[in-house]
Amino acid sequence: MSENGDRNFSMAELSKFCRDNDGRNLCFAGWAENILEDWLGWHWEHGNVYCVCNGADLVTLAVGWKVFERDLDDHVARYWGPPKDDGDCFYVSDLISTDRGGMGVAIQEFTQRHPDWRELKLYARRHDRLKLMTDGLLDRLWKSQAE
Repeated sequence: MSENGDRNFSMAELSKFCRDNDGRNLCFAGWAENILEDWLGWHWEHGNVYCVCNGADLVTLAVGWKVFERDLDDHVARYWGPPKDDGDCFYVSDLISTDRGGMGVAIQEFTQRHPDWRELKLYARRHDRLKLMTDGLLDRLWKSQAE
């Protein structure tokens, strides 16, 4: 299993993966297909998309970026804002995985792209509320995927 490696996904492929594997329809419910593809493409170009493959199959897709904590309630910063290299937190926008190991690989890739991650506050939205995550959560997820 590896991060996307040499594979270059089309935004239609990524969108289909999201639609097919968001079982509770929490990530992109109500998004028009063209908007979702544009959003994924925008984040792909900014290096905010993490794709993990098992062989040729996409098994995990995550989207997240560095941002300033003060901007997390701003709609533009939350969805379309460019990543801030000097941001003081990391926002995990979406995570869809069909394979336990895929999540661990995505977390490993995240820690490689952001070696300073332990110095950042980690945020995600659950039930439309902003939640502060602990770095221990990522450690536990990473370890549980390896088992």
